Amino acid sequence: QQGSPLSTLNADELKRFFRMSYTITATWSAVWSRPGLPRHTRSLLNIALSTALSHHAELALHMRPAENNGVTPAEVGIFCRSKAIKQKGLVSCEH
Repeated sequence: QQGSPLSTLNADELKRFFRMSYTITATWSAVWSRPGLPRHTRSLLNIALSTALSHHAELALHMRPAENNGVTPAEVGIFCRSKAIKQKGLVSCEH
């Protein structure tokens, strides 16, 4: 049985790990709890931006939370179809 991966870190690495972990948690909590936009809308924005920028790994990370926030597969499909059409050159966003 292997020990915790944290047990292999020296004191400075451990401090850096916990500082980064806290920063990420605090930042995400602050962003997602701000008033102004419902969680559903925030999720749609994350999906739209990740899709538009071809950030596939980030998009995958947002899918389950988006579903938990009420985003439907049909709503996600809108962004995916739009991106696919633009990539095929069928629609241009340039005016």
